[in-house]
Amino acid sequence: MSTLFVNNLNTATGTTITIPTGKQLIGTDANSIKAPDMVVQYQHTTLAGGSSTSTATAWTDTGNQLTITPKYNNSKIFVCFSHVLRIGHGVSHTRADLRVLVTGDVSDEAWVTNFVGEESQDAGKDPINNYGGSFTYTVASTAAKTFKLQFRKASASANEAGNIYYKWYSGSIHTMTAMEIAQ
Repeated sequence: MSTLFVNNLNTATGTTITIPTGKQLIGTDANSIKAPDMVVQYQHTTLAGGSSTSTATAWTDTGNQLTITPKYNNSKIFVCFSHVLRIGHGVSHTRADLRVLVTGDVSDEAWVTNFVGEESQDAGKDPINNYGGSFTYTVASTAAKTFKLQFRKASASANEAGNIYYKWYSGSIHTMTAMEIAQ
């Protein structure tokens, strides 16, 4: 076996370097092979449903979160999540706001949607919905980033909802996935 030491590979002719059938190019660590737009790492978490409730008008963690430590300081992080909420009727409406907050060396609102639920106040018919979303977040450092799904009564108004069952319900699974994409 031989060891080849080079700083660059180039073709003698043409634009393709071919690895023959049955042969492999193997990197020995997680960062040994990098190409633009390739997935560098994948993180996934699940949260078991339960019966937790809140009447918060301030942003409150659902518990659905994950942490990823970027390998590169210019990567994009693609995040998607799925989470079930039951929103109890309020005096005015039956609505909540959702967001994903990024914490670590930053504190950014990466994704937000306002006034989910319904306009009416159907007593005893509270909407139970699976809320999902996806977004791309650009990092500026390799410091760990935590993505947290949060909720509050819509517009931070006490009249917008009653109880918010934010881990609805026993037997459900809430998920969050993040993939670092090389640039």
